[in-house]
Amino acid sequence: MLDTFNCRVIALDQDPHAFARAEKLSEEEQYRGRVLPVFGKFGDLPNLIKEQLDLSGACIDGILFDIGVSSNQLDDGSRGFSLRFDGPLDMRMASPGGNSQISKRLKRTLTAEAIVNGFPEEELGNIILKYGEEKSWRKIARAIVEAREYGAIETTHQLADIIADATGRNWKRGEGTQGIVKSHPAVRTFQSLRIYINDELNELRKGLHAAEVLLKPGGRCIVVTFHSLEDRIAKRFFKHTSGTESGLQVSDWAEWEKENVMSRKKNGREKERDDGDGELGELEGGLKALEKEQLRDRYHRRTRNAMKEE
Repeated sequence: MLDTFNCRVIALDQDPHAFARAEKLSEEEQYRGRVLPVFGKFGDLPNLIKEQLDLSGACIDGILFDIGVSSNQLDDGSRGFSLRFDGPLDMRMASPGGNSQISKRLKRTLTAEAIVNGFPEEELGNIILKYGEEKSWRKIARAIVEAREYGAIETTHQLADIIADATGRNWKRGEGTQGIVKSHPAVRTFQSLRIYINDELNELRKGLHAAEVLLKPGGRCIVVTFHSLEDRIAKRFFKHTSGTESGLQVSDWAEWEKENVMSRKKNGREKERDDGDGELGELEGGLKALEKEQLRDRYHRRTRNAMKEE
């Protein structure tokens, strides 16, 4: 988008690695003064841009929420997000960096290892059911509690093997024959732990409410979701805010690319604030183009990673 439109982009992320990449990009000559890196969470957006950029009120032309885990996070085995690598059970998006602010936050954030080794069986089961929508949540929670009696569960492959044994599901990468499922039986449990640890659903809710305040009249909010839990929140929020005084208009472009395999995994929701004759300036229609052009490549990258993991 920076290469296509004469605009400024506020790049918000709670991952210090992503923040560092944004800082590096902001130092490139063609993007200097146009990429504004901000470290934080969705819900902190209004305060952060006021403190760091001296912006407040309806000051944003467009907001894009890309929810969930990124390709870079999945590809780094030390982060503990992926089943493809045998790494430590971390799963914190705000993983260790060189910033004291980040270090302070990390002290208040549990790792997946702490949860699977310390939470009661009932609480583990509730997390797996609520955030993973896993039908075998009882079996998995019981198996985790029994396994940790013989020693701490410390790695992703340890946890994945415990779950596979507990569910009794045969799994083989790339196969779909009778009796063999394509998706690893631990995928939903890993998802549930990640969402719980990073409070992803509440951050999405906070971010959507922040977007409603920050968007200029005529501004657009796009939410890229990866699973039904996120999509449900976006749907409900847009339904609730449509027809209010802010005059939000909603469009559903989940069918934007039926031939793309990601259409089975990735959804998009868009909201336009329409309470006046405000102009989008040089960004008029820009996020529409982003939908069709720039998101496409990102979808394909994340699709490939998701399919590898499954």
